[in-house]
Amino acid sequence: MRRSFKAIAMAMLAATLGSPALAAGDAAAGLEAFSQYNLITLGDWTTNSHVDGKVLVGGNAKGGNGVVGAGGGGGSNTPVETPTIVIRGDNLLSGLTINNGSNGGSPLATGPSAVIGGNSTSGTLTLNGSKQTLVVGGNFSTTNMNVTTGDTISVGRNVNASIAANNAPSVRIGGTYNGNANSGHPLIQASQGIDFNASDVAAHTGIFTTLGADLAALSSSLASVSVPSNPSSYSIAGNLLTLTGVAGDNGFSVISLTAAELNSIGQIKYDFAGVGADPIVINVDGSAAVNLNANFLGGAMTFAQQVVWNFLGEEVTFSGSQFVGSVLAPNAHLTLASNNIDGNVAVGSFTQYGEVHNYGFNGSFPPPPAVPEPATWAMLLAGFGLVGSAMRGKKARAALA
Repeated sequence: MRRSFKAIAMAMLAATLGSPALAAGDAAAGLEAFSQYNLITLGDWTTNSHVDGKVLVGGNAKGGNGVVGAGGGGGSNTPVETPTIVIRGDNLLSGLTINNGSNGGSPLATGPSAVIGGNSTSGTLTLNGSKQTLVVGGNFSTTNMNVTTGDTISVGRNVNASIAANNAPSVRIGGTYNGNANSGHPLIQASQGIDFNASDVAAHTGIFTTLGADLAALSSSLASVSVPSNPSSYSIAGNLLTLTGVAGDNGFSVISLTAAELNSIGQIKYDFAGVGADPIVINVDGSAAVNLNANFLGGAMTFAQQVVWNFLGEEVTFSGSQFVGSVLAPNAHLTLASNNIDGNVAVGSFTQYGEVHNYGFNGSFPPPPAVPEPATWAMLLAGFGLVGSAMRGKKARAALA
């Protein structure tokens, strides 16, 4: 799967030669993150629902009860050593449940299950699954915390919590501990030094250093892609939008819509019989806020993991039925007013009342038929900030020769 993710970047970079300058950042790295995490929000995540796969939150997590972890869907491409959830800021949710169930026969995470860079003040925090690890950079307080055999809690500063434990899990605290340890009498190591787990936090929250620029570069790349003699098209009849995809010479389909067109419809039909396994990119311009109140007609789920909706505006709202396809909108605040999204989500910030199901994008974007000479590839890679990926580029050229 990773090889195909590298191939898409090469295809898009070659296809956009001569197009307007793309956003600074690494489109290939943005694509890899986008395909691996069920939800990425560069800013705050406000939720009262759940996300089936893994989650990256660049701001604070707030709202009601949030649930993350293994669940139904098409499966996760994420390596098991990455945490189930990373929150760069504070966890302010009234409740947070982190599931670490089976994902293709193995746990969703074998390393830290949750990393919270700031403070965690959830009313309840629940770790479901074996050998979970919670790392909190700041203070940790909760009215209810259950831990069990093999679980590890590491808190950089102070803890104010009653810990219901079973068979002595490890609890390591940089500052003071105020609470009751009952049942299994966990091993509590307090006053260990404030920065004892700073490296653990930095190792996982460091992804946000370039993530915004990388996702912006990916979005810009997709918006700039042009397929010669593009056979894909769309039509609007009444309130029905029909998207017709036909595989182009580049091995993927591209359809472009305006925000006004999308706002005018009430039904969406995927007519992708001619696409086969090729991915479909649907670009929506940023000329207006998107408020989509539409139903996806039967058969759309067949293509859930092939479709990427690339929104270029700053406000996107879904208020219709289940949205089918992955959502890329790194500059936008997305509001999921109801129902669910079947696909990966990467946005600027997110207000979530429906579920996000793990039907992550797994399309394979092949390279263009004509492969540039090595010198041309070098210019392309340098121009798009991919010079640091020279070894990967070398392998890609060898594979394409």
